[in-house]
Amino acid sequence: AEGSSPRRSSFYMEGDWLAENGTLLPFRSDAEAIAFLQTAEVIGSEVIPDTSAQPLRLVLEKDGVTARAIFRTVDVEVVKMDNVREHARGFRDWYVFEVVAYELSRLLGLDNVPPATLRTLWGQKGSLQLWVESAQGIHERLADGIDERLQQLWLFQKQNMAVFDNLIYNFDRNPGNMLLDPRGKVWFVDHTRAFKRLPVLRDRDDIQVVERQLWENLQALDPAVVSERLEPYIDAPEIDALMARRDKLVKLIARRIARHGEQAILFEFVSS
Repeated sequence: AEGSSPRRSSFYMEGDWLAENGTLLPFRSDAEAIAFLQTAEVIGSEVIPDTSAQPLRLVLEKDGVTARAIFRTVDVEVVKMDNVREHARGFRDWYVFEVVAYELSRLLGLDNVPPATLRTLWGQKGSLQLWVESAQGIHERLADGIDERLQQLWLFQKQNMAVFDNLIYNFDRNPGNMLLDPRGKVWFVDHTRAFKRLPVLRDRDDIQVVERQLWENLQALDPAVVSERLEPYIDAPEIDALMARRDKLVKLIARRIARHGEQAILFEFVSS
């Protein structure tokens, strides 16, 4: 229901996606973007170079609208390895997790994860996600130089990303899957190795401050709603571990607020 949707930060802008030529796509909501991804015709494709799972970058067209998207089909399970923490309860590199990350981000009021859905193309099941145009890997973007405002936006969004990555147990965050666009928005991409069945926080020390609205949405995350939204994609053990990590995150942030005060721990984005 519209009234039960989590509040978004003033910085985030739903329905503000770009075409390859830099113009705004006509999607006014996530639902319209998803409908396009699910039904548009593929008119071009290429393997994305320098990627281990070889996802495809597609060109989609429908009703005169053209947009690019990434199609992932990776599905690899690795046997337990006692010396690797992430393998303690199995390891899976799976395209479905990309859609789970998108769905969960929206439950948290974040739209740093581009719209993603499941689709079968050429007889192959996979995830299809809008391509982030006019963005660079974070290290490349920072090396090119950014002004003080974008630097501040990057640092704040990095903290939100740390909360999100701890929640989904994402141990594969690297400079290549943090994208910064010209407006200063950081996009979180490539979550195929997340959602482990480990009820622990992986990098708790990475969380120093958190956006107030994200903090409120994290506390309000309803287990029944999470299950309803995510059960089409993942099983109960993944959801149970996710909610256990949520509880640990809430306790961690609450302790830091109690120790240092809200002004030191919580921040808010201010529209410019």
